[in-house]
Amino acid sequence: MQTILGKLNGTFLVNVLTQSYPVSKSIRAAVAYADFHEPLVEHLRRHPDVRLKVYGRMDETGAVSLRLLEWFLKQAPPTAQCFLINGHYHPKVIWWHEYGAYIGSANLTRNGWEKNIEAGVFLTEDELEELGVADHLDALFAELDRISIKLVDEVYAKLAAIDKERRRIQPQLDVVKRRFDELLGKEKPYPGQTTVIRPKARQEFVDEWRETLQLMRTLCRQFDAMKKRPAWVPPDANPTVHFDQFLHGYYYHVVLKSFDEGLSAAKVGQLYERNKASPERALADAASWWATLKEPPSTGSLGNEQDFISEHAPRMRELLGQASLDHMTEEMFMDALTKVYAFRDHARRVENAIYGLPSDHHESEDERIERFARWIWTRRSEAGKSVVELLKFVIYGSEPIDAMDRLWLATRDKRWRLPRLGKSSLGEVLGWARPDDFPPRNDRTNKALRALGYDVRVFNK
Repeated sequence: MQTILGKLNGTFLVNVLTQSYPVSKSIRAAVAYADFHEPLVEHLRRHPDVRLKVYGRMDETGAVSLRLLEWFLKQAPPTAQCFLINGHYHPKVIWWHEYGAYIGSANLTRNGWEKNIEAGVFLTEDELEELGVADHLDALFAELDRISIKLVDEVYAKLAAIDKERRRIQPQLDVVKRRFDELLGKEKPYPGQTTVIRPKARQEFVDEWRETLQLMRTLCRQFDAMKKRPAWVPPDANPTVHFDQFLHGYYYHVVLKSFDEGLSAAKVGQLYERNKASPERALADAASWWATLKEPPSTGSLGNEQDFISEHAPRMRELLGQASLDHMTEEMFMDALTKVYAFRDHARRVENAIYGLPSDHHESEDERIERFARWIWTRRSEAGKSVVELLKFVIYGSEPIDAMDRLWLATRDKRWRLPRLGKSSLGEVLGWARPDDFPPRNDRTNKALRALGYDVRVFNK
């Protein structure tokens, strides 16, 4: 048995969730209050074979957020289901079958898992059986099956109407909150175990990156559903990788060849103005163009799009996996990073002086990229962090729990920041390591999406 107290004793529910796979492929959660819970959603994206049943409370306060309910209806895999209990209901139990169960006070919310003082225990599957707790939990969930209703579109529509009414009267509720702050707000306030204070620039970055990430996830599903697959794209190609290479090909072979004159930024801007009224049509037209290609477009010294889909992307995913990072060598690092588009692009522009070379020194593109990779391998942050430690933090870190926050810190915080390793390279690395969770994103991706008419920010104007 383990006591789960968060920062008070260094035990976190997110770690239980992460460590449960592959032992547990079935989760049942009886939790009254829930919001869009990024760790759980990411867990399901990463492991589509996991079955999930969540039992939440249904009331006038929005105990289960509309965003989470909408996710269950429109985006969740068929293995994820949501049920609602209308009435007196307040448990906090999460059972990872074959692994163990948490019984405590934490709701399925960001505050419950990160910020609040919460107290609970985690019992292994063996302990559940030995103590007879498993039988009691089975009885609990059997009762919930009897009294709950399954989330369907009609129920969601009614809850959305209630939410609209609640937001209408929110100003009156805010008056009560302000009165509380006036009378009691300064009486030894407790800010929580983890307080995420985001300066404006950081908040804007996190919000923009998260919104674009969700857009890419949606577009990836739409693109896959179109079945616009050239004959040279293998049937088992990862849909996210295929979509990324489609955007890559569209940018280099359509966007940059549009119009007779102008810089790339100008061409992207002109196409954006043309397509912004109907980006869905632009995407469909571009997908049709892609499907007609008899041969895979070239990707320079990396070969072509087929090579990238079939060889380079799977290899990067392998090299950037947790097991590989634990024993990564310089050669493994070079093998992975020299395939990253943004990394390659930046390497070409690094001046000779950085390496102590004369200004007239010349070498091939591949030699230049390899030199840059070896240089990055030797760098350390101000706190002494290596590039491997940085990659582990960005790709698999658990604090902060949001990958977008980690990406920000990786490029701005002196504990982590390495010279010349920016958000385009790290955002793309995150995607190649975990394509099912985070579609690879760099500035070339942004430009392609914007040219299609989507209001996406381009990093480098």
